[in-house]
Amino acid sequence: MIMQNTKTIGQTPGKFTGAVSDEQILDQYFARDEQAVRLTTEKYGAYCHSIAGNLLADGRDAEECVSDTWFKAWNSIPPARPLNFKAYLGRITRNEALSLIRKDGAKKRASARYAVSMDELAECLTTEDNPVEKAVDNGEIAACINEYLDGQPTEKRSMFVMRYFYLDSIEDIAADLDMRKSRVKTTLFRMRAELKIHLIRRGLEEERAK
Repeated sequence: MIMQNTKTIGQTPGKFTGAVSDEQILDQYFARDEQAVRLTTEKYGAYCHSIAGNLLADGRDAEECVSDTWFKAWNSIPPARPLNFKAYLGRITRNEALSLIRKDGAKKRASARYAVSMDELAECLTTEDNPVEKAVDNGEIAACINEYLDGQPTEKRSMFVMRYFYLDSIEDIAADLDMRKSRVKTTLFRMRAELKIHLIRRGLEEERAK
């Protein structure tokens, strides 16, 4: 069975009460039980809406993005059985939001947070012929960024991902990691400088004159 309309899913009472584990939800996907989408919405709806809202300026676009996330999750599980279901959904949501932003060059769809984050990343990823959005899509550069992040302490890695993957604000990052905003800003600034050096050493970025 292929799910055609996520808005009609999960409107009937389910057999689950209380907290439901990711494994239980995934079991429902594998059983092709449409309760899976209701349970996913209840557990991760706010999370996915937050990601979409950070990226997209229009609430209707964000809603469309989240609906598409449920649809893609339904159609990809099975055969996929993600080890980290939350991260799996977050990745789908982010990709769907970015697809909307890039559709027909529709930059007006992008939120202010998206613009600010891209401006920050432009410090280490942009060349005259390689705008930041194109650089982010470059698989070789993405792999190099992951390589750089793998060598960072958990706190710094989390900070970078929160800022440039989920587009969390400096204030939200500081609150989540229990640190001052000035420390978040300074750490991210230093990480961007380190990342630029890492990319230059890998031959993926030009060393421009200061």
